[in-house]
Order: sequence, then structure tokens, then C-alpha cells
Amino acid sequence: MPLRLLLPLFLGLLQVSICSQWPEDLNNVRSPHPMLFFSLKDIPSMRERAATTHKAIAQQMVEAVEMMKSDISSYLPPSDQANFSSAWNEGYGNNLCALAMYCVLFPDDKSALELAHEYMERMATYQSWEYRSMLNDEMPISHSLVGMATAFDFLYPTLSPKQREKYFMRIRKTTSRHFERLKRATWGLYHIQNHVLNNCVALFIGALVTNVHDKRADLWAQLVMGHLNVTLGLLNLIVDGSLDEGVAYSTYTSRSLTMFLYLVQKHFGTNLLGNYWLKQHFWFLYWSMLPGYQETVGIADSNTHWFYGLGSMLVFLDKYVMRNGNGNWLAARAGMLHGRAINAVVKEQLFPNQINGWDSFNPGHEHPDQNSFTFWPRGRPFITEAYYGPKFSFLNNVLMFGPSPTAKCFPPYEGQIGECYRWFDWQSPEAALTSADIVAAHEEENFVFISGEAVGAYRAEMLLKSVYRALLLLTPDVLLVVDHIHLNPASGLKAVNAFFNMREGALALEENLKSFNQEAVLERNDSEVCHIVWRGSDNTQTGMSASLMGYEYPCEFNTRRTQVLNVSVDLTLPITRVAYLLFCGSVDVRMPVFRQMDEIGVSLDVHLDGVKYDVSIATAHTSPRSRVQWLGHAGFATLTLSGANHIKFGIKPPEHGQNYMSDDVVPRIFVASMIGAGGDVVIKMINKTSDFVVLRYPSKELAWPIRQQVNMKMFNDPCLYSEQHLPNLTSWFKDVYFAPRQTLLGYAKGSVLQALNTRPHAEVVLYCIDGRMNSKLAVLSQLQQNVKVIYVVRDPRSWVASAIKHGIYNKILKIVRESVMSISCPIETLPHWYRKMRDEAAKDTGIDPILLLTYYWAANMELVQEFEQLFGKHRWLTLRIEDLVSKPDATASALFGQFLKMPFPLSSYHHLMQLTRSQLHKLMLGEVIVHDKQEPWRDILDEGALKTIEGVTRTLLGPLGYSIF
Repeated sequence: MPLRLLLPLFLGLLQVSICSQWPEDLNNVRSPHPMLFFSLKDIPSMRERAATTHKAIAQQMVEAVEMMKSDISSYLPPSDQANFSSAWNEGYGNNLCALAMYCVLFPDDKSALELAHEYMERMATYQSWEYRSMLNDEMPISHSLVGMATAFDFLYPTLSPKQREKYFMRIRKTTSRHFERLKRATWGLYHIQNHVLNNCVALFIGALVTNVHDKRADLWAQLVMGHLNVTLGLLNLIVDGSLDEGVAYSTYTSRSLTMFLYLVQKHFGTNLLGNYWLKQHFWFLYWSMLPGYQETVGIADSNTHWFYGLGSMLVFLDKYVMRNGNGNWLAARAGMLHGRAINAVVKEQLFPNQINGWDSFNPGHEHPDQNSFTFWPRGRPFITEAYYGPKFSFLNNVLMFGPSPTAKCFPPYEGQIGECYRWFDWQSPEAALTSADIVAAHEEENFVFISGEAVGAYRAEMLLKSVYRALLLLTPDVLLVVDHIHLNPASGLKAVNAFFNMREGALALEENLKSFNQEAVLERNDSEVCHIVWRGSDNTQTGMSASLMGYEYPCEFNTRRTQVLNVSVDLTLPITRVAYLLFCGSVDVRMPVFRQMDEIGVSLDVHLDGVKYDVSIATAHTSPRSRVQWLGHAGFATLTLSGANHIKFGIKPPEHGQNYMSDDVVPRIFVASMIGAGGDVVIKMINKTSDFVVLRYPSKELAWPIRQQVNMKMFNDPCLYSEQHLPNLTSWFKDVYFAPRQTLLGYAKGSVLQALNTRPHAEVVLYCIDGRMNSKLAVLSQLQQNVKVIYVVRDPRSWVASAIKHGIYNKILKIVRESVMSISCPIETLPHWYRKMRDEAAKDTGIDPILLLTYYWAANMELVQEFEQLFGKHRWLTLRIEDLVSKPDATASALFGQFLKMPFPLSSYHHLMQLTRSQLHKLMLGEVIVHDKQEPWRDILDEGALKTIEGVTRTLLGPLGYSIF
């Protein structure tokens, strides 16, 4: 096996073995080393496990070292500096780690120990560990430093005093230089990049070993800890566990990071394992694997496999983070530059004292690959990707357009922003503004629909309005691809080129004898034949041409070859649509037929083995109403099989026994909550979808045109009103919901104005920040049936405790007293708990804050009970914030799918996971959202306060699902 894979293997062994209990009689053995991962007294148990429970891992080390011993000249570092520095040499440091570990486990192998000593001697003799063709790249030095420091630590008891002195001086010297480089090199400025983690952890390991004999090295370790703590904080925002550098390069980062996390806990007692990214990184590794677990998806600069691992990372994640066995069992992306989370950190300046814009990052390993896809039917390669190589759009299965006025590398054609160079051109001004979205990703009854919008990945000068690609997997062997291109009438683009890369098999262009159309035929290495057929919206190939190209390009220190199918299509104004059908094997296929289309959607027929597949896709995907108009629901596509089975992609089917309103209307939404009860979390989640635009009251960015029709004091009035009593307010609600832009554009500014302009088809969501409108919600019941209310509630003990702790009590008291002075109805008509609250607030002195806040909560919950009956379950949803925090996926999926009858966008899901898992976001009252600690009141309220709260709210807790403690 490749020797560079052995470092993760022996780390996996360590992570299991060092936590065991050791015999007491070894405690008297004293030695400063080993100390990095284990001590001298740990070794007997490790040797025992190498012969028993971990024999399989140890055997791979045995085989690797036997290979080294059988061909010493190939594996031993060169005897002279020139040869060592003439090529990329990270392997020497990696292999030395594995060799040293073998010597620890198998002490009787004298020849291996002699080889290790000679290995270290040669490494220590070199004046430099650099690669002379890339002197500014410290990565080779880092690998050698880790190898030498680890071997010195592991084999210290076997070294002579002279060897100890010589090797230690070399380690200290290199570590000291690394420390100086950290302060001025780019990897000392960047975060979340493989050079950063690799070099920092090498410095950290060198510092730990040096610090045993020279305490000045503690400063070096502390600097690394501070730098990587920032990196971990940023990673915590990436809630899907991914890394922007893709699959292969991410293992550089995760290998080094898991080593750091283990070492910092062992040597400094600092537990950083609660990081949510760590918990999700397993799934990134899992879902990026291709069937058979032998190859990976080639996201960004990747190989066909991982550069490191996955043994050590997975064992570490399993033992220290997930603790569920999955790690031991396992042992087509779209977005923004550096991913959605880090992009937001830069754009929103979330950490101004630690992050200096894009100067703190280096996403150069990314690709121009928005809306790209690969297709491996039944786990065998058909449509592949470019992996590591030059950043050309055509190598990534995406569209190029021409003639473009800004074309660079292949004029007159231009692909996506960032292309043309060895590294992704992330430093160009346009790169930071690029954006693309996976619009839909749904699986229903074994059919998979995925679509993406990539217009934001192309230069504005091209005057594109939409570059929408939809994929529908009809069977495991058949994939339908539909491209929708919408041009600005002023665009000068005349043609679009679609590219399909195939790295294996023999590719040819042929004429399809059934349809008399051209098709591409790939005879794969396993002799199975795959086809690509295509046609335009006129159901011909008029204005279309195809060509084949073999292309060889540099990758790492070698070359890679691919075969490329290029389908060129003449563009028509304003919309061009092309359908591609990709299939393998003996399936009987008829060409896809466009049967209906207009600006908002397209419908096609596909016949497979005698079965008719009717496909409808809403291409006006940013408009919920257009989707409903085209599909009959607010999802993104519909599939009907032979006129019977009707599958809606994007809309969750109703659960058993549920009979909510029809899904052929788009809801208008009012989000209600008490201040600090969690309504802001729901709003932040909803605001991440282009289907809605959020309007807050009160707001500095929206001067509500309310004084023209409604007295502001009416919102302070706790009396309930219907349309009969308050016609002006009803009329105002209608204007805001059903004509928002005509009503509000003249009053909006800032982000609200931007949202109204950039989301022209979005529906309105109203949100009253401080809860003053809650008593007026009865008015909404008089409006159309598609006006829905989401009322967010919170455990009264938690809410009262937070209000006391974060000083919100005085604001609540002000709201209550203002409402007392604004009553316009008989007191006896008010809810019971409101009257109790009014009496408490009327006191001149001696107001009990706990009691007043509890009355306020109870009064609001009385309204909730009344309004639930008034609106009915299809228009009113009482949502516990605790459910959204503890079960975000299930709760939000039900909210969108069952209640709103709307798709749950990936962007909203991603942001919700950030809100509830990163521990960097706060509720409106100021407390950090911690998903596994939702009862902070236990640390704040005494027994008397708890009895007061539960005494008042006892009858209200049960219906809301809260228990009495």
C-alpha cells in the first residue's frame, strides 16, 4: 500500500490504545520521551494490542516496512542534499513516522531500528528540508519536521546521547524557523486551508517536543493554539462538515486538525471536541464516496481518492466525537466562494478583530464548477470530472457562452468566474461576488430531482438572467438533464456550449438509427455501452452541433487525460432550452419530446422500456406563484408515470391522517412571538429563501405607512378586534400582503429596499419584533385563506429567567403599562391573565418581576389558545422554539412541507443548523443558542420562583407540551 497512508493507520491505533488503564508497576519507569501520543509505560499494552485486537492495522505496518527493507535505496532519503531537494519530498517525513511506530511495536526487528536510525541521521544532516523548485512553500518542511519530531519522540530510548543532541538541535532549529515564518507567511494569515493546518500542526508538534528540553517553545505552541482556535470557530459555522478544498485536499486539513485536537487535549487539557463541524465531517467523508468505497467524488482540486486517510480521522471522530461506531465501520456541489458560511463571515464582517476580509483565506483549490454534475450509473463511471488540474470550465461539465466581451482563456467563449489559471482566481473582484444555489434536491419513490441556478457564477457583462440546470434520475441507468438559459434582450451571446467529460472507455459520435439524430456513444472498459442524446425545444437538433476532444492536462506532478463531448447550441432570445438523456445498458429509449412550454416552465415526455414518463419543470424557480401556475403546487417539478403515479418534487407529501388545505396556493405569513421567545430564529431561517421577503415591525429600514390609516396607539391596545371594529387596520394588512411593493417601496430603505427589489416575486412575511401586534391577529382571520400565522412559544421558566438575566424586564413593564393606558374595551372582556397582569403593573411599588412576567406569558398563551380555534390548524401553527433547536431538521421540514406547503430550501436548512448548532448565535434576549442545554432557568431561578411560575401557568403548560418539574 502507499506508504503515505500509513501515518493515519498508526494514529488510529494510538487513539484507541492510549486511553486504556496501565499496570501500576510501570509508573517507576522515567524518561522524557515518548510523550507526544503515549508514554513509555503505555508501550507494553500497545504491543499486546498490535498482536491481538489491532493485528490488522499492525499487519499493514509490517507489510509496509518489509517493503521498505526490501528496497532500501528507494525509500531511504538520498545521501546528499541535492537529490533530496530536487523533488517534492513530503513522503520521507510521512514514512519515517510509520517506520518509527513499527519499531515501537516490534522491538525485536533490529534491522528496522537500524534503518530508522540511518533514516534520521540522513534527515538531520541536510541543511534544509525544502523543495528547491518551490522555496516559498513550507509544506515539505512541515512533513519532514513532523516525521523527525515524531521519530525522535518515539525512539528516544534507543538513541545515543550524541544522536539525541544532534536530532534535537535540528528539530528545535526548524521549529524556531517555522515560528518566525508563521508571523509573516501567508499560511500564518489564512484559515481553513491545507497549508495552514499542515504547517501549524507541524510547528505545534515541534514545539511540544522542544518544550520538554527548552521551555521557550511554549510560546510557539500557544501561538498555534490561538491561530487554530480561530480556525475552529470558523469551521463551527460550516454545519455540513465540508471543506471548500474538496475531498482530497480536505484530508490534509482534517488529518492535521484531528492530530491537533488530540494533542491539545492531552498536553493542555483543552477540550475542543464539541465543535459541530467535527460531528458532521464524518458525513462529508461518507457522502463524497462513490459506490464501492474505493473512489471519491472529485469536488474542487481532488484525486480519485483521499490524499490522507481515512483511518486516523475516522477513528478519532468515532472515539472522541461521535461515539457511535460509524467511524470504525467506514474507516455536485453549488454555492459561493469558500462556501456559504465563510463567504458570510467575510461579507458581513462577523469577526472583524480576527478576520481581515479575504486576506484571511485562500480558496485557490476551488473550481469553476457551479451546476456541474457527475453520473456513475450503478457505481460505474460515465460522466466524470476534471479532478486536480487547471481551472477550466469545460473540464467541470458546465456551460460556456460566446461570443463574450470578457473572454480570457478560450475566446470568444467564456465560462465561469475564476477560470483560466492553475489556481482558482479567487482574488479577482468578481470572485467574491459569485453565487450559485442548489435550488432543489429531493428524492421521492427512488426518483431523484436536483436543480441549480448558476447565473451568479458568470460575469455580469454577459447579460444572463438565468442559467438553470435540472437533473432527474428516472432509473439507476437513465438521467434526464434540462438546461434553461434566459438572456437579457441586450445580450450579445449567440451560442452556449455544454461539456461532458468521460475519463474511461472509447467515445464516438454516431447517428441514432431510430431518431436520425446525432448521439455520443461511450464503450466503457467493462464493455457496457452508454449513450448521450440531445435535442432542442423544437424537438430537433437544428442549430446544434457536437464534437469530441481528447485533452491531456497537468495534475499534481503528473498528467491526466479526459475525453470531452462538446454540444454547441445556438441561443434564441429570450429563452433557450436543451434536453439531454444519458443512459447505459440495454434500456429501450425514445428521444425526449418537448410537449409544452412557456416562460415559466417546460414539460417533456420520455419513454423507457414502454413506460411513459411525463416530466414538468418550473423554470421560473424564483417565483412561487409561477411554480404553482405551472405545476399546481409550489415545488419545482412533477413526474407522472403512464398517467398514474404523480410525484411532486419539493413538496412533502401529507402524513397519514392529515388533510391540510390545497397546495395550489402560496401562503402569506405572519410570524408572531413574545419578545425573546424565539420568533427571530424562525425569521432568520425564512429570510434565507428567495420565496419570501421579511418585513419587521418596528424597523429602522421601513417607515411603515401606518399613520395614514391606523392610529399607532391601537397596537398598544390589548383589546381584540375584528374587521368590523378596525376596518382601517384590515385594509392596511391587505395592502401589505397583496400589493407590498406598491404599498411599501416609497417607505423602505437599506436591506428591506434591496430585498423588495431583488426578490420581485417573493411573498411577504410580517414579523412583529416586540409582540405588540399579537392581540390584533384576529384581523388576519378575516383575510384570504392563504394568510397563515406561525406563533413561536417558549417554556415560561426559560423565558422568565432570560428576561430577568438579560435585563428585558423593564422593557416588558413598559409595554404592559402602555397597554394599560390604551385599553378601549371593557376590562371584563380581556383575558383573565391580562387582568391579573394589569393589576400587578398598576402598583406604585412592590411589583414582583417574576409574577408580572409570568402573567404576561400566560396572557399571551390565552390568546394563542383562542386564536388556534379561530384560525384552525391549517392556518395557525404553534411552534415551540425548543423543538426547532433540538430537532431542527424534522421541525422545520414539517413547518415548510406540512404547514406552509412550500419547499424547505437548502439555504434555509443550512442557516438553521448554523443558528442552532454553532453556539455563535443569540436569541433576541442575548443568550447563546445551545442545542443540548435548553433549560438555563435551572441555574437562574430559585425554588420559590419556579413555584410561582408553575402555579400560574400550570393549566397552560400541558397543551403546549411542557412538563411541570
